[in-house]
Amino acid sequence: MRIRTDGDYSHREDVIDSAAERLDVNKTRAVLLSADAVGSLLEELEDVLGHEEISPKVAQEIAEQVETRHWSLEYEPHEFQFKQR
Repeated sequence: MRIRTDGDYSHREDVIDSAAERLDVNKTRAVLLSADAVGSLLEELEDVLGHEEISPKVAQEIAEQVETRHWSLEYEPHEFQFKQR
C-alpha cells in the first residue's frame, strides 16, 4: 500500500513522521501501530469520559483536548460522538 503525501495530502507526511517519532519506530511501523491502536483507544476514551465520577465539565474539557485537525469529539453529558471535520 502506498500513502500519498503530495499536493493536498502533504499534511500526511507530518502526521506519519510525528507518530514514528513518538513511537520510536519507522514510518511503516508507525502507521501499522497507529491503525491497530486507534479503535481500542477511542473506545476506552469514551468509557472513561462517560464514567459517573467524571463531571460533565471535565469530560468536555478532555474531549476538546483530544480533537485533531480532521475529527472532533462532540460531547453531550455521558454521550459522545466522533465527527469528521
